[in-house]
Amino acid sequence: MSRKRLEKIGFVRLTTWGIRNGKLKPANIFLPDRTSCLYAFVIGRTVKYVGLTKGKLISRMDHYSYSPQEPNARIRENILEALQAGKSVAILGRVDVPPGDLEREESRLIRELRPQWNRT
Repeated sequence: MSRKRLEKIGFVRLTTWGIRNGKLKPANIFLPDRTSCLYAFVIGRTVKYVGLTKGKLISRMDHYSYSPQEPNARIRENILEALQAGKSVAILGRVDVPPGDLEREESRLIRELRPQWNRT
């Protein structure tokens, strides 16, 4: 499924990934200071990854910039590869999901969308 499907269920474009000082970072520092949200990484119209955070979204994005643990490191490499190929990687978010529904909604979206980067 496509980016349009995410937008129809309440996802909005928050920013894009970029490289600053040799590190992967969201291109804009502003991200909603919210907790308990779903997010997606999208190239063009294709959803590549769907995830969730129970903490602050900006903190979760930092894990993709620095954490050596899987799946963060694998996703970081996918993002960097796309950026180096000249592609834009958008970060979409949905902040209206009740905390008790996050895991269920993430699982549903992964089943429906089958994002390539959610697979090992």
